[in-house]
Amino acid sequence: MKFTKAYLVKHSTWVIGICALLVWASMAYLDQIIFLHFKKTDSEPIRYYAREITNIGLSGHYLVIALIIITAHRYVLPKLKKNKFSTSMAFELKEWAWFIIKSILIIGIPLNLLKFSFGRQRPHVESDFNNMVFDFFNLNQHYHSFPSGHSQVLFSLATMAYLKWPQKSYLFFLLAIPLAFTRAAIEQHWLSDVIAGSCLGYIGVLWVYHYWGPKKI
Repeated sequence: MKFTKAYLVKHSTWVIGICALLVWASMAYLDQIIFLHFKKTDSEPIRYYAREITNIGLSGHYLVIALIIITAHRYVLPKLKKNKFSTSMAFELKEWAWFIIKSILIIGIPLNLLKFSFGRQRPHVESDFNNMVFDFFNLNQHYHSFPSGHSQVLFSLATMAYLKWPQKSYLFFLLAIPLAFTRAAIEQHWLSDVIAGSCLGYIGVLWVYHYWGPKKI
């Protein structure tokens, strides 16, 4: 799948605009409502399972897997008996592994700059549940709520899967949405953080794919 630069600019503008409206609406109306809902005792089962699965969004898992694939391609594959199909498949797997690494590292730059610049307080830090506490240019992790890094990684992976298998795209995003939402359920992020991180992951991968996408054999 290929996109022209003109299409990406137009598409990115629309997506960022929609996400900005959703972030604003969430900050104004939904952040505290959702946070207070998950503070209720009867939400504990949801929080329990959310805590168990939320780290699916940790970037380190995918960087390690990608590095293992690249290392195996470099040192193990040459020693195996190869045919045209296995060689082609191994090359494609290696290229997508590199694409994962490039995407996570490149998108991580603006993500962490935004976290540092906004200095938004995480929901669990204070007991007043104020979702509008910003301490700009703060190095403290407790003030790196906006945007959500886990959500960015999850939507980056969903977008990569969409680029590889576009006919099944709705499945990948339907899976990414509840996984990203776990960040709000366990009080690590506000809903608006999750929306912003998801948007960054989606748009970021499209641009990385445009310039540094996987090569074909």
